[in-house]
Amino acid sequence: MKNLVILIMVFSFQLSGFAQKDLKLIRKGNSDYNKKNYKEAEINYRKSLEADNNSYKALYNLGNSLYKQRNYQEALKNYKSVAENPDFNKDIRSNAWHNIGNTLLQSSMGTDSASLANKQENLKNSIDAYKNSLRLKPKDNDTKYNMEYAKKMLAQAQQEQQQKQDKNQQNKDQQNKDQQQQSKQDKQDKKDQQQNKQDAQNKMSKQEADRILEALNNNEKNTRDKLKQAFSGKTKIEKDW
Repeated sequence: MKNLVILIMVFSFQLSGFAQKDLKLIRKGNSDYNKKNYKEAEINYRKSLEADNNSYKALYNLGNSLYKQRNYQEALKNYKSVAENPDFNKDIRSNAWHNIGNTLLQSSMGTDSASLANKQENLKNSIDAYKNSLRLKPKDNDTKYNMEYAKKMLAQAQQEQQQKQDKNQQNKDQQNKDQQQQSKQDKQDKKDQQQNKQDAQNKMSKQEADRILEALNNNEKNTRDKLKQAFSGKTKIEKDW
């Protein structure tokens, strides 16, 4: 029940109840709104604005009907037309700022907030809107509550962004570490290849030296054998006088 109460309080709207009988279109729009026929209410409020495009009653309630249809961007335009007009009374302007805060808060939770940066921007603007509302109506407890709720949401979004940044940095550090290790391994592999090549060359040189030495030994043996054969059978002749 607590969560339900929060949602009701956060997104509560104050629909202007105007009793002027001559404003039939606005009355019809209010009737449709209360029946949750928000599209029909929108149509009647727009028709009312065709007769008086500066009617804060029609502008404000049109914003409410658009909000209920989740058309947040159009709702904001209508609320701002009321909130930023100094000719309108403080109460209706305070309510408009309150609903601007609600609209931005809702946008931060939906698909209109595609990134954490957009979400935080909407939440910051929501808090500013509630502050503007309280400047005009300082004792509005609903606005105070919603502002604190928006601040809590902003703190969570900032924490989420920080965690995401930390994770990205960790991934980047790990990637750099892996690249350094790979580079080190590549250097070691290259060094090992060079050493293996050098060892192979040294081995070949030793084998070649052994063959040459063996050849020399064989030649020397052959030479000794030939000399031995050349002097074999010869004896010393004594001189016969």
